[in-house]
Amino acid sequence: MKTNIFIDDSGQLHIKYPKKHMFIYGGFWAPENEVSKINTYYSIIKMQLFKSKKEVKGSNMSPKIKKRIINRICKKFPQGFHPIFICVNVDNLDRLNFNNKRSVQLFKNYLIRRLIEIAILDQRRYGYYSRDTDIFIDNQSKTQLGFFDSLEPYLNKYFHDRYASRTYIKNSANFKAKFLDSKASNLIQIADILANSKYQYYTGKFDTFKIIMSAKKVKDPLKLP
Repeated sequence: MKTNIFIDDSGQLHIKYPKKHMFIYGGFWAPENEVSKINTYYSIIKMQLFKSKKEVKGSNMSPKIKKRIINRICKKFPQGFHPIFICVNVDNLDRLNFNNKRSVQLFKNYLIRRLIEIAILDQRRYGYYSRDTDIFIDNQSKTQLGFFDSLEPYLNKYFHDRYASRTYIKNSANFKAKFLDSKASNLIQIADILANSKYQYYTGKFDTFKIIMSAKKVKDPLKLP
C-alpha cells in the first residue's frame, strides 16, 4: 500500500507579519488509488463553481464556497480523503531567529515532519501501513541548509531512527518529498483550501470549519509550541 500526502501553508512565519500570528501547515493524506479520483473530482467542482479549471486560491474564496468544496470531497471520499493540520503561534517562538533563512527553513522542515507524524498515526487508525509515502508540498524557499539534511533525507533518517536523538514515532516507509506549483496541481489547491480554512477559523472568519472537521472525525490540530 502506498499513500500520498499533500501539504500547503497559510499565514507567515515571521514575527512582524501584521495579521493574526498563526502559521499553519494543512492538507490531506490519501491512499494512492484514490488520488486520481480526488484530482478529477476537484476539476469537476471547479467547473461547476467557477466555470474554469484554473486555480482559485482559498484566500479568494468565501467561507461558504470553501465549506461546499470540503463537504463535497469529504462526502465523495469518506475513506480516501483525510485532512491533517499543524499550527504554531508565531508570538511564542522566542528562540527562532526570523532573520536567518536557514533557521526558518529548518523549523519549517520540523513542522512538516510533525504533520507527517499526525498522518502516520491517522493512517494506522484506518489500518494503513505504507511501504512508500510520497509527500507533495507547494513550492517553497529552497534555502541551502549547509551541513543539515534537506527535507527528504531528514524525514527518512528521522522515521528510520537514524539520528542520535530518540525517534518517538518510527516508520519503515520510504519517504519522497516533491515540490509542486499549485497552479498545476488540483491536489495542492485542495491542501491550500484546507490550510486557509483553518487559518480563517483562527482569525474568526470561518467559525463553522471546526464543525465540518468534527463531522469528518478530524482531530484538533497539533498546536506548537
